[in-house]
Order: sequence, then structure tokens, then C-alpha cells
Amino acid sequence: MSDRYRAFISYSHADEAWAGWLQLGLERYRVPGRLRAARPELPRRLYPVFRDREELASSGDLGDSIRAALARAEALVVICSPAAAASRWVNEEIRSFRRMAPDRPVLCLMVAGSPEPAAADCAFPPALLRDDAGDPLPEPLAADPREQADGRRGALLKIAAGLLGVGVDALRQRDQQRRLRVASGLAALASVVAVVTIGLAINAQLAREEAELRRGQAENLIGFMLGDLRARLEPLGQLDMLDAVGEQAMQYFAELGDKGSEEEVLARAMALRQIGEVRFHQGQLEEALDAFSESRDITAALHEGYPAQERYLFELGQAEFWVGYVAWERGRLAAAGESMQTYMAHTRTLLERDPDKEDYRLELAYALGNLGAIARQEGDQELALQFFRDAITTTQPLVDAAPEDTQLLMLMSDNWSWAGSTLLDLRQLTEAENAFAGGLDYAERAHRLSASPVHHEQVGTMSYFLADVRLRRGEVAAARESLAAALAIRDSLVAHDPTNARWSSSQLKSQRQVAELDMVTGGSEADQAVLDATIAGYRALVEQEPTSVEFRRSLAMSLRVRAMADLRSGRTRAAVAGATEAREVLLAGGPVLAAEGVTAIMVQDTLGLALAAAGDDAAASRAWQAGLDALPPRGARGIDHDVLFCRLAAWLGREDQARETLEALRALGYADPRLPLPPRGN
Repeated sequence: MSDRYRAFISYSHADEAWAGWLQLGLERYRVPGRLRAARPELPRRLYPVFRDREELASSGDLGDSIRAALARAEALVVICSPAAAASRWVNEEIRSFRRMAPDRPVLCLMVAGSPEPAAADCAFPPALLRDDAGDPLPEPLAADPREQADGRRGALLKIAAGLLGVGVDALRQRDQQRRLRVASGLAALASVVAVVTIGLAINAQLAREEAELRRGQAENLIGFMLGDLRARLEPLGQLDMLDAVGEQAMQYFAELGDKGSEEEVLARAMALRQIGEVRFHQGQLEEALDAFSESRDITAALHEGYPAQERYLFELGQAEFWVGYVAWERGRLAAAGESMQTYMAHTRTLLERDPDKEDYRLELAYALGNLGAIARQEGDQELALQFFRDAITTTQPLVDAAPEDTQLLMLMSDNWSWAGSTLLDLRQLTEAENAFAGGLDYAERAHRLSASPVHHEQVGTMSYFLADVRLRRGEVAAARESLAAALAIRDSLVAHDPTNARWSSSQLKSQRQVAELDMVTGGSEADQAVLDATIAGYRALVEQEPTSVEFRRSLAMSLRVRAMADLRSGRTRAAVAGATEAREVLLAGGPVLAAEGVTAIMVQDTLGLALAAAGDDAAASRAWQAGLDALPPRGARGIDHDVLFCRLAAWLGREDQARETLEALRALGYADPRLPLPPRGN
């Protein structure tokens, strides 16, 4: 199904907010397990859903990309309104879809206007009312999310039912029956405390007084499990232990049903968030998003009912952050930015209520850092750097007041890390190296205080970043030392918890970098077995979570390095095959990943070199030109973009076009052996 869309949303851009809501709602919707058990052909998720985010051109043609998306869609969902009825593009999308796939369903979501065809504010586009011959069609049946009609949830279920080909009642009946699955393993500490005490609380029905007493004990225990116990387990870096705590809490809530107090409802949301965090770090993004979204729904209802309660708003912000983080991990920057802005707004509201509360200032620092990360990925490095500096400025007084607080030390390390990456984008190599060194210092301080694997992970990450920036400056010996330190740490972390997909990915990345550095500086072949193991590891991660941008990008980079090793060893055909596969891996990740700057262009660079070595000069030139075409405008390029511009121009015989950029990079001190500049005179 990777080459298909579950649905194509056709809408007027006046209804863009409704289209965004529908896309998110459908992609987040999880088909009930019992329904899938009865109907095994049904998918787990209604993902992906296509929504065109750009205004269409003024020509009379929908365009190849829209037609291709329509052809790949299993259904068409039309956002109906007077604006849609007046839109030539909505009308043409309906007609085109019916011509391409007359047997596929067309569903309607009426968000404004009247269903009456003769009404002045009729919501239905003409193509829904008459066929191409002008003959009348049956009046469309539409879901209506307005409060006086189906409501948002009811309308979403109607559309989902239409896409799945099931009765809407089947979804309604199961919508309230979902339960997160229970993990098979339970750590000893969580098991002894949770099973015995919560079991007593649930089963103590001998007398009302005793039941109330036991319930009070259970509430206290749940608070302990999701608070103190979590705080003690989290630094151990064992996902199965955190998983067990969250799942055991959910067993209690399942027994409780809808009878819980406000405290228990809040605890349910916290348990779901904990489960989501574990799933996220295991690389299970769909399951993580399910848990985070449900946690957000619960806390949003609590906040709506009790707007003065700060803790409800605080927990709502936490859930919103994680929903945004999943979107960011999937490369959906618009959705990620929307969630992070909401998280920032909640944080500022809390600070307005209590400006002196350190926890809220800490959340503000997190929010600033998140927005900086998104701004950097969107190409606005100056704005990103300002966000990171603001985050550091916000956190520094907290660190000064509590120099042994490892959470604060880790936040400072993380913000210096992001600042370093952004300074690297801005070609400030020395400043970037200093920022990474500062981030490493904070991480090492946290690890010395705690000996936590989680803090050790940050030491490894900062060592890796230091190695990277040192290689840009040609400091090979120092870079090799930092890279070896990073790999040793990451090896130990994977041995500590093999289920942590993030740690596995980091370990594989370090393996690849060591092999690549050996290849380009040691005068010998890269260790083929290491490269093969790295590629196999990333294939497994991509298979486990195909929507992860990071896993797919890293697999493509690993294939590229092996192609370079093959090319250096004279294995030309293998080099062409490897670089071609790297490009296909990116293409399979969707248009965002396929066009992703540095990775995609590096792959085109390597593919062209392999094709040229194989004697296919025309194909090599096409690959290099494709790389040039994918470069961002000059003012939006980072240092790697500039290097690739110089290389590609040289390979195409246009070195004069890149001479100014080439000299600027040399003056900067750029001397990265992994991606060397073309020699003078080429």
C-alpha cells in the first residue's frame, strides 16, 4: 500500500482548515482491533491521505502531480461548501477521479451551505450533481461536522466508515471500546508493587468503607507509579520497565471504566503519554501517535471543564508537544509547527499565571528549542539560532540556581547542540565546534552526577557532533577520537537495551561514519562487513517504521557510502546499483524526503560518479543536473549545499559558475575528506 493513498481530499482553499482537520483526523484514526479481526482485509490505519497544500496554477490543467495522486487514491473525499461549489478545480478533480476510477467511492463532508441543489448557497459542486453528459446524479449523502448535525466525531466516523466499506454503526459501537494492548513483560519492581496493591484496590468490594479505602490506596499508588517510580526508572534507560508501569496502570483504568475521579482521569492521560513515549523510542510511530492523541483528548476535556486548573493545562501541553514531535519525525513540518506553537501558547499562559514557577520556565525553554528546530529544518537559520539562544538564556539562571540538576544540564546540552548545528549551517565552523564542546561539557556533567544511560547517550551524541564539525575543518585525528568515543558509548547503550530503536539507529550511524572515515583517509577499503551490517540494520528499522524520515534517510546514506566503497575498489556495477537503490529509498519516502536537500543531492552526486565510471556519460550528466536542480536558492544554502554545488558544477564542466563559492569555502577552512572539494583546475 506504500504507493497508494487511502483518500484524496478535494477542497477549496477557503476550506483549508477543514481539510487539515479531516486529514489529521483520518490519519490518526486507528481501525478497531475487533473489527479487523472480523475483517482481516481492513487496514490498521487510514494512512496516508493526500491533501494538496498549494494553490493550483492558473492554467486549465490540474497538473501531473494532482492527476497522479488522484490515480493512486482509493477514494475521493470532497469538502463541500459554497466555496467548493464555485471552485473549478474541485469540480475538475471530481470529474477526473470518476473518469479514472468509476468504481471507487466519492464521499462528502459538508462544512457550510445547504444540501439543496437549487439553493443559492448549495454546498455541492456541479460534478456531484450531474455526470459528464449533464444527466442528474442522485443527491449526495454527506457527513456534516457541524454541531447541529453529526458533530466532528460523528462526521469523522462516517467518512472513516465510507473509506473502510463498513457500516458507521460498527465504528460507533467500537469507538469507545478501544484499549491499548497490554505488554507481555513486566519488570519485577513494577510488577510486585502494581499487581498486588492495585489488585487489592480493585477487588476489595467486601464493604463500602473498605472499597473506598482501597481505591484511595490505588489512586496513591498510580500517582507513585507515574511520578516517583517513573522518575527512578527513566534514567535506567530500560524501555520495558517504563512500558510495564504504563501498561499496568492502563489495566487498572480498564477495570475502572468510566467511573474514575478527575485525579484518575488525569492519571489515565499521563499513563497514555508514558506508553506513547516508550512506543516513540521503540520506533513505533503510529502506536505512539495513538497514545499521545488520546492523552491530548483527555487532557483537553479536563482543561475545558476546569480552565483554572494549571496542572490540566500543563499536561495538555505535554501531550501536544509529543503529537508535534511525531509529526516532525515523519517530516510533516506544518503539522509539527502547529503543535509546537500550541505547546508554546499553553506554556506562556502558565507563565502568565505564575511567572516565578521554575517548571514553567523550563517548559518555555523546551518550547523555544522545539520552534528553533523546526525553523532550522525550514531553512530559516537566523531565526532558528535566535530561538536556541533564547532557550539558553532562559535556562541559564535555572542552572545557576541548581547546578546539580541533571534535567537542566541536559537541556543546556541539547540547546548548545542545536545552536552548533545551526552555526554550522551558517558556515561558522569555529563557533559551531565551540558550541558542540559546550554541549558535551554539560552532558558529561549530567552523566557524572547520575551515571544514567540516558545521560550517557547525550555524551555520545555530542561526541558524534564534535567529530562531524572537526571533519569539516580537516581535523581527522581529533575527529577519529571523538567518533570512536561516540561509537563505544552507543555500543554499550544498545547492549543495555536492544529494544530502543533510537539507540540502535545512533549506533548504526556511528558505524557508518567510522567505515566511511577509514575509506577516505586510511588508504584502504571500508570494512564491507560493517557496511553490510549497517545497511541490514537500517533496513530492519525502516521495515519496522516506514514513516520515519530519519531511518529512511540514514539507510540511503549507508547505501551511498557502500556505493562509494565499491567505486573506489573498481566494482562499478555494484556502485551504480547501490547509488540507484539509495535514490529509490528516498523516493519511496514521499516527495518531502525525495527532495530533502543534502541527502538526496549527495546521492545524485555519487550516482553520477558511478555512472560516469561505468561509461554512461549521458546518464551521469542527468544525475548531476538533477542534483543541481534540487539545490535551494543561493541565499538559503548551507555549507554542504555549497560544497555539493561546487562538485556538481565541476563534474558538469561548469567550474567557472562555482569559482566564487569554491574560493569562499577554501578561505573558510573547509577540508572535509568525506565530501572533498574538486581540485583547482577541474
